Amino acid sequence: MAKVIVIDDQALEGKMISFVLARDCPCAVYAGQAFNALSGLALAKEKRPDIVFLDITMPGMDGIEAIASLRRILPELRIVMLTAHDDFEYIRRAMRAGANDYLLKPTRPRDIQEAVERWSGPAEAHREDPIAAAKSFIETHLEDSLTLTDVASHLYLSPAYFSRLFRSRTGMTFSAFLAERRIVRACRYLEETELPVAAISARVGYQEANSFTRLFRSSTGLSPTEYRKGRRQNP
Repeated sequence: MAKVIVIDDQALEGKMISFVLARDCPCAVYAGQAFNALSGLALAKEKRPDIVFLDITMPGMDGIEAIASLRRILPELRIVMLTAHDDFEYIRRAMRAGANDYLLKPTRPRDIQEAVERWSGPAEAHREDPIAAAKSFIETHLEDSLTLTDVASHLYLSPAYFSRLFRSRTGMTFSAFLAERRIVRACRYLEETELPVAAISARVGYQEANSFTRLFRSSTGLSPTEYRKGRRQNP
């Protein structure tokens, strides 16, 4: 069972999270709230939580500064930032500092429940499972106008965190992986079907056949037509 603490200078936030855990999250238990970052570090040392909901702006040490100290105490801690700032720069700073996720205030019970369910369980699973899920989602949506944000939203992760996690686990950027999988799928269509190049282009997510042809040549050294002809001559 995951142990959860809250570090937030607003008592109402802790009460809401405690209520949601008791009502909706049998996989987790509420272990208390601290009202500033320094008290939060002490609470983390004492309670050894698995998940912390951490306010991004507090008097004294703010949440972003607190992340590094929390990581030193509990390297595998899952940190969910709470922020009233729907601002990419705040979120980017938090994710760079080591946060795992974020929720916008005022937090909704459903968002809290989903965050706890998402980050409960062994830390190693959270490093690996999202990538497997992302790859599966990409493979089944290659013909769509797929973006990093689309995949991150499907996984309930912030785009910044997902981008960093994906690259660290696969050694590739999201865009490079997506392009590679589209080319692999296109090669299969060229080998196994009589579809025209324009149709194959659309089936792997490129509405402009010329753009697809340029990318295909850049990746394989051949145009789609040359690739198909070569494979037919040398099966």
